[in-house]
Amino acid sequence: MEPVQKRTSRLIFALIFVFDLVFGVLDGYREFLPLTLRSQEISLASVGWYMSMVSAISFVVSPVLLFIAMYLVGRRFDLKEKLASAIVLLLLGGYVGEAVGHLISPLIVFGLNYDMVFASLTTSLIPTITLSNFFVAFTGLATAYIRYLER
Repeated sequence: MEPVQKRTSRLIFALIFVFDLVFGVLDGYREFLPLTLRSQEISLASVGWYMSMVSAISFVVSPVLLFIAMYLVGRRFDLKEKLASAIVLLLLGGYVGEAVGHLISPLIVFGLNYDMVFASLTTSLIPTITLSNFFVAFTGLATAYIRYLER
């Protein structure tokens, strides 16, 4: 494997890991947000507004940024030659990033509370964000590769 391809593979893994980590934390935080806000005696309408904002950020911003990042990285990546590697990197990086994100979110909200960490751990074993981010990231890589072939 060429040095550029090796660096690009690591960059692909790192990008999907970081994206799923950040949005895994947001997703985990969203699970605990109503408890946190209601304990501070914030109105239900405000709780709903905060939840909507977190959902909007993770629904709109995440795919757009992930697509752009993977498109930029994918311009230097030979997808046809490294297809299996790209799929494994995207799935593994996304799953591990989301799991770690779900483990971090109760620590941010509640501190070291073993019950919440355990509950979050069981939630993180079922990937939810990973598959959607996988398809967005793979589409970014594939689009960059197709545009590269056209030149």
